[in-house]
Amino acid sequence: MWKDWLYFTRSERNGIFLLSVLIMAVLIFRLFVLPQMARAAPSSSDYAAEVAEFEASLRREERVADTFAFDPNKADSATFVRLGLPSYIAQRIVRFRTKNGVFRTADDFFKIYGLTEEKYGHLKPFVQIADVRKRAKPYLAKGEKKEPRKTEAVEKLNLNRADTADLKRLRGVGPKLAARIVKFRELVGGFHSKEQLKEVYGLAAESYHQIAEFVFVEDGEAKRFTREDVLKRNFYHPYLNKGKLKIVRMMLQRQETLSVAELRDSGEFDDEELKRLVWYFDFVRAS
Repeated sequence: MWKDWLYFTRSERNGIFLLSVLIMAVLIFRLFVLPQMARAAPSSSDYAAEVAEFEASLRREERVADTFAFDPNKADSATFVRLGLPSYIAQRIVRFRTKNGVFRTADDFFKIYGLTEEKYGHLKPFVQIADVRKRAKPYLAKGEKKEPRKTEAVEKLNLNRADTADLKRLRGVGPKLAARIVKFRELVGGFHSKEQLKEVYGLAAESYHQIAEFVFVEDGEAKRFTREDVLKRNFYHPYLNKGKLKIVRMMLQRQETLSVAELRDSGEFDDEELKRLVWYFDFVRAS
């Protein structure tokens, strides 16, 4: 009879074995693994001490800021660091001056990327910018004549005939900008109006107003593109991007000429764009 109590089927024996393995695993974990984990885990006091040490290291890395008057157009990177700015911000300021010129106001200084509003508010009372508009007058010996400044040329420049050497005589126009003006002229097919200079990349509005009176454009010098030109596969023009060129080509497949009203009805052109198309494309009718 006792055999009936001690006899187990195969599935029961498998279950007892798995249960035994689980019990042994739990005992090993509680007796050996758990104590090791408890010893390795930092206490709350240890964690607080580590946080305090980290914050202290950050404070040590911060430089004690001096407060003194400075001119951001003349100060070097070491001076900016003394004022409490990180070294990478100091280097960024120097690079900005090299590429973009000078700071004219204290607010211009705040435009430096990475300079926080809080830091700027601390430094603003100490910003002293010299008048950058004033230029020292050159000394002239008796009888010596003053050399003409740029844009004081004897005759005006024709924008459609001037080369880069001619353009560099204009105030504010260096070699790169002169090359861009010539490149833009080639792409559009010549200047129809001197106001198109405003579209040249890198030519500031202030520079345009300084040189506008020293340049001119004669009527009829700009190229007029034909219907056949536009239908060529590799045709490109700055005033017709890919989408607008596609619309114009589709319309030209059905008719020889296009009116301003028809192009306006397409919804892709504003009045300024339509005026330019009349300038450069002989198949576009103003009425």
